[in-house]
Amino acid sequence: MIILGIETSTQICSTALIGNDTLLTEYRLNIKNAHAGKLVGAIEKILRDADVKLQELSGIAVSIGPGSFTGLRIGLSVAKGLAMPDSIPLAAVPTLTALASQAPIADGVVCPLVRSRAKEFYSALYRRHQFVDEQLEDVHVLQTDELQSFIPENALLIGDTNALQEQGFDLSDFQTAPEQYSLLSGYTIARLGAALVSQGRTENLDTIEPLYHQDFIAGKPKKSILFAK
Repeated sequence: MIILGIETSTQICSTALIGNDTLLTEYRLNIKNAHAGKLVGAIEKILRDADVKLQELSGIAVSIGPGSFTGLRIGLSVAKGLAMPDSIPLAAVPTLTALASQAPIADGVVCPLVRSRAKEFYSALYRRHQFVDEQLEDVHVLQTDELQSFIPENALLIGDTNALQEQGFDLSDFQTAPEQYSLLSGYTIARLGAALVSQGRTENLDTIEPLYHQDFIAGKPKKSILFAK
């Protein structure tokens, strides 16, 4: 089974291919606003480097949110554009679930954090036991000053902890994952998406939408993107 993973919900622009649960190739870029200009080319490159044709994919997995409104739209649009012509199954991977899965612990409570707007974060809680995660709290959109009461004292924080600290949040009572674990990857999305595809938990391409978890506030118009097979 070959799965293409796409991560665009954060500043990270990443795509990866896995074959039978083994990483084949991955592209990851941590540069602001790179998704529109880099994602399609990156997918073409990793397919070419792995000598895999689009029609050979068993599924496509995409981070579905919450996260960057623009990034989520770009990632899902590309994923749907690739999946539709050959009816490739599409799996939607929740962003916070993916981030929590990267926590470098075998057991404990994991709290993923993705920055939303100024002084706001998307967060959830997961219980980890022998590297298997169980969700304890669904996604919340929380102000910085609300997080102190939301996060258990023994939790491991993973994600945008630097942004949290810059806003005056005291991290001394918590464990924080090193940055190398806090940067989402296309490999993580592909790995979790492979499980969804194997279970038949795929999406309707006509109705799937990003999981924003809050209302969009319009900014300056973005340039349109054309996708070609």
